[in-house]
Amino acid sequence: MTTVGFPYALPTTANVSFQEFIGGDAQYQRPISDATAFRGRLRTALKEYKHSDRHDLLNIQKAIEDYVPLLFGLVAGIENSDLQLTTEVETTWRCTMSNVALSSKQPRVKHKSIHYEAIFSILTLGYVFMDRANESSYAVQNKIQVAIGDISTYAGGYGDGSSMAGSTHHNSSTASSGSGTGGFGGGAATSSVAGSTTGGGAGASGSSSSFGSGGGATSRLFKIGSSSSTSSSTSSKKAAKNPNTIGEFTDYLNDDDLAAIDHQLTTAADLYCKAAGIFEYVVQGMIPRWNESLKVSTPGATLGREASYESAGSGSNSGGVVTGLGVGKASLSSSSSGKKAQSKTSRPVDVQTSLISAHIKLALAEAHACTVRKATIKAARASAIKLATTGAGSLSATNSTSVSPGASAGAGTGSKTSYVLLAKLTIGVKEEYERAYGLLKSVKDLNEIATDFRAHVKDAKIYYEALAQTLLGMDAYESQHYGEAVGFMTIARASFMSLAKSSKAHTISQAAAFEYRLANEKVVAFQKINDSVTFEPVPTQAQLLGVMPSGRDLLQPKKYQVPRPSFGSAAHAGRTGSPGGADDSMNKLSYALQGAYF
Repeated sequence: MTTVGFPYALPTTANVSFQEFIGGDAQYQRPISDATAFRGRLRTALKEYKHSDRHDLLNIQKAIEDYVPLLFGLVAGIENSDLQLTTEVETTWRCTMSNVALSSKQPRVKHKSIHYEAIFSILTLGYVFMDRANESSYAVQNKIQVAIGDISTYAGGYGDGSSMAGSTHHNSSTASSGSGTGGFGGGAATSSVAGSTTGGGAGASGSSSSFGSGGGATSRLFKIGSSSSTSSSTSSKKAAKNPNTIGEFTDYLNDDDLAAIDHQLTTAADLYCKAAGIFEYVVQGMIPRWNESLKVSTPGATLGREASYESAGSGSNSGGVVTGLGVGKASLSSSSSGKKAQSKTSRPVDVQTSLISAHIKLALAEAHACTVRKATIKAARASAIKLATTGAGSLSATNSTSVSPGASAGAGTGSKTSYVLLAKLTIGVKEEYERAYGLLKSVKDLNEIATDFRAHVKDAKIYYEALAQTLLGMDAYESQHYGEAVGFMTIARASFMSLAKSSKAHTISQAAAFEYRLANEKVVAFQKINDSVTFEPVPTQAQLLGVMPSGRDLLQPKKYQVPRPSFGSAAHAGRTGSPGGADDSMNKLSYALQGAYF
C-alpha cells in the first residue's frame, strides 16, 4: 500500500516594510522593525527553497515560527488600536493553489489586509508540514523499491518492462474497467515533485481487467521457501510449481528496515495531523476574524474589504502582480484613472474556506493512510512468515520450514490487524478524499483551483478504493474464498492500470504502476489456485462492489499551538482562539520547534 500525499508548492512573497504602513507610538518601532526583518528572512528562505538545490523545510518552518509572534502582535495591535495605520497594510503572495491560465507561473496577488498576510503565513506553515510528512512517506516507498529491486524498476512507468496490455486478456466474469477507470485522458502531466514530468498514455477507460498469466513476467515476490542466492527464474518456477505460495515485499526487508519504516510512517502521520490542525485553525480562527474585521466601520476601512482582480498594465513588473483593490463607495468615488471598475469577486482561492477545508481532509486522509500502511506491512509480514513456517498447499516439508531472507523467526508472528478492518480504514481514506473533492466543487468556479491539485484529489479517490479492494481480496484469499479473491484483485488491478496510464497526478500514476505489479502477481497466483483446485465462480463487479463495507475514521487533527503575540497589550492578556493572542493556559514556546522532535 503506497501513500500518495500531494506535493505542495510553497508560495513566495515580495518584500515589504511595515514601517511604511504603521506609525504612532515610538515604543513599538523596534518590534515593527523586527517584524519586517523576520519577514525578510522568511522570504529569503522561501526563495532559496524554490530557486536553489537546498530544500530545507525545517529552515522555512523555523523562519515562520519566529515571524508569527511578531506578526500576531501586529494583527492584535491594529485591532486594539495600539498601532495606528497610515495606510492599509498591503502584501503580495504567489498563489500556488490558483490555476495557471496562459502563464507558466502562479499569479502573484497583492491584497490590502494584515489578515491576508497572517493567513498566508500560517498556510505556508501548513504546507511545510505536509511536505515534511510527504518526505517521510516517500522515503518508505524508496526503501521498499530498493529492497525488491526488479519490481521497482519502472520501464515506461509500468513495472519491470512487462507490458500491461500484453499481460491481460478478457474474462467475462468480471467487468472490464473496474470502478476506477474514469480518470483523465492522455497528455503530459507535470508535478512539483523534484520537478519531474511524466507523460500520460492513452485514456484507459476501455482497458480490460484480466486473469492472465502476467505475460510471463517474473517477480521476486514469489520467493517463499527459496534461499537468498536463488535466482529470479528459479523463484518463478517454484511459484508455478506451488501455486498456493503468495509472497510479499516484506520478505526482502529485515527487522531493522521494518523498524525504520514503522518510525517513518509514524512520523509522517503525526506531521499530517499537525498540518490538519494548522489548516483547521485558519478556517475556524483566522478567516472568521478577517470577516469580522471587514464589518468594522473606520476611516479607510473600505480599503481591502473585498478583493477584485485587475491585470497589471504595461508598466507592471514581470512577475505578473494581480492587485486586490477596494470596491467600496469611497474607493470607487475617488478613482481617477477613468477605468471601469471591475465587478466584485471573491478572495484568492488559496485563502477561501472551501479550499483550506479540503487541505484538512487531505491531511487527515494521508495520516490515516500512513497508519493503515503500517498495519498492512505488519499483516503482510505475518502472512508471509506464516506461509514460510507452516507451509501452503503442496509445499514440501523442507520448503515449508524455511524463512525468506531477512525474516527473523519471531518477527511478525504476533497478532495482526485483520484485512477487513484495514480495508474499512482504507475506504475511510477514500471517503476523506471524496469530502475534499466535494469541498472543491463548492468553490464558485472550480477552474480557479490548480489543475494538478484537482486531478490529484479526484484520482486519489479511485486509487484508495482500489487499495481497499486489494485488502478485501487478501481477506478472501486467507478465508480460502478464491473466486472472490480473484474478483477483488482483478477490479483493483484494472483501476491501477487505468491510473498508471492516464492520471495527471505524477505521484498517483507512479504509485498506481507499482501497485499494479503487486496486484497482478496476486491475480496470477489466485487464478492458478482457483483454476486447478477450488473452481469457484468469480463474482461480478456489481456483486463485489455491493458487499464492500463502509469506511471508518481513525485520527483527528492535532490542535495548533497558537503562539502569544510578542509585543503589545495582547502579549500580556491573550484572547482565546484569535491571532491577537493565545489561550491563557498556553505558555509561549521557550525555544524554536519546541515539542517537534524528529
